[in-house]
Amino acid sequence: MKKVIRVTAIVSFFSVLVFLSFAMAKTEFPGDVTMKLNYKNHEITSMIESFAAASKTTFVVDPSVRGKISVFAPEPVGLSEAFDLLSTSLALNGYAVLQRDGKFVVMSARNATRSSVPTITEITSTKPERMVTWIVSLNHMSAGAASNQLRTMVSKDGDLSTVFDTNQVIVTDFISAVARISDVVKNLDKPVSPSAAKFAKEARLQYSKVSKAPELKADAKPEAKTN
Repeated sequence: MKKVIRVTAIVSFFSVLVFLSFAMAKTEFPGDVTMKLNYKNHEITSMIESFAAASKTTFVVDPSVRGKISVFAPEPVGLSEAFDLLSTSLALNGYAVLQRDGKFVVMSARNATRSSVPTITEITSTKPERMVTWIVSLNHMSAGAASNQLRTMVSKDGDLSTVFDTNQVIVTDFISAVARISDVVKNLDKPVSPSAAKFAKEARLQYSKVSKAPELKADAKPEAKTN
């Protein structure tokens, strides 16, 4: 059967979505198909269309997705590797790929954080690059303290929130950033030795005394003594 790409434009009050699909769309990539990736300053939508053609999958591309990307591979790669390279390139340009009902949806990463991204508690794989919501329950440190340490590690398109009642941290970000944050949490959320806990308590007490001490004004004049 001849494979034909169907391009359909759907206009709604909120947005325009362009569908790039095949008559027999699949979400599992054929293992015996390879792609040559030698794209320099290639249009994003054109590259997505090339992958859709090779993988026989359906892509829904938000109209805000535009620009050019470069992807190079010395040898032809399998479709799973090609998809990882494509999703990574899109992430570097601020776009994310979400999977919905056997289709792939490409949109801005910032909008993806507010969309229906998968929720995970364990990281099993960092490929392909994708948006996830990761929930971690802390055992030995407070969620507030953890959030202060981890906030700078979230990507510009990610989001971090704290649930104080259950002592949990919620991160929505690309899986590569979440994996890095997870490694840090594993090293921070450990039991504290009694000596370290005592030192930390004394340090906090000392800091509290210093912060409450009255400031000496530079222009203050000493009081005159009276006989």
